Amino acid sequence: MTTPEVRWTGPIIDAHAHPRGLHVTDDPGRPFVDEFVARARRLGVEKMSSLGEVLFRASGYSETEIRMLNDRNAELASWHPDFFVPFCFLDPMLGADFVKDEVRRCHEVHGFRAIKLEIACNVSNPATHAVFEAAEANDFPVMVHASRTDIIGNRDHQSDPADVRTALSAHSGARIIMAHLTGAGRRGVWDVRDLPNVAVDTSGMQPDSGIIEYAVEHLGVDRVVFGSDAYYRDLAVQIGQVLGADLSDAEKHAVFYDNTARILGLA
Repeated sequence: MTTPEVRWTGPIIDAHAHPRGLHVTDDPGRPFVDEFVARARRLGVEKMSSLGEVLFRASGYSETEIRMLNDRNAELASWHPDFFVPFCFLDPMLGADFVKDEVRRCHEVHGFRAIKLEIACNVSNPATHAVFEAAEANDFPVMVHASRTDIIGNRDHQSDPADVRTALSAHSGARIIMAHLTGAGRRGVWDVRDLPNVAVDTSGMQPDSGIIEYAVEHLGVDRVVFGSDAYYRDLAVQIGQVLGADLSDAEKHAVFYDNTARILGLA
């Protein structure tokens, strides 16, 4: 006896992806990206974020390096402009003037729609004030790399979900996508449960049975967005995590598509 294939027939927006890799030295080249996009489309993905090569180094970026990485992300997006939604990568430690100028450049020159923060500094660091001010000025959401620091450590640079809460206390109007639900875990969901401007993406580590249902229950379905962390995580497996969740079709549609379309302003 064979098991029937379970397949999602609705549209998908992937809110968390690195189609060109995390390191410039890992760049697989355009032929790989073209095939990657073709496979994603076969799986039902209509649009995908491009977060950039955000681990070119862990911290201590120069202004030249940040501009170079954002320009490379813009180049990638130009290969498939109807598919990729590029994010502006920043190192807050470079100072308010550079941060605001780079967000403006990414928006006006390249048409970026959001900001990505990785591990250059903890999101609760006062240096991120300029990031959130620039985000609000340009109506950008900010995606924050977050995971439980009792597991991964390095609190000076890595952001814990509790640090996301601290950052919002100074910027109540900011919109945040807290990356890596399966890294944040149930405690991370609890940390941001009463912050309506914080959504979480489903990426990070391997699938965790029940975590998506937990997030929907405690945050509301409109605050959970699909993210794969591809190509470092398998896209089909990450889609399967949502498909296998005990959610209605309407809830899955919200997670796969509606919520990200709303947050990123995609018609």
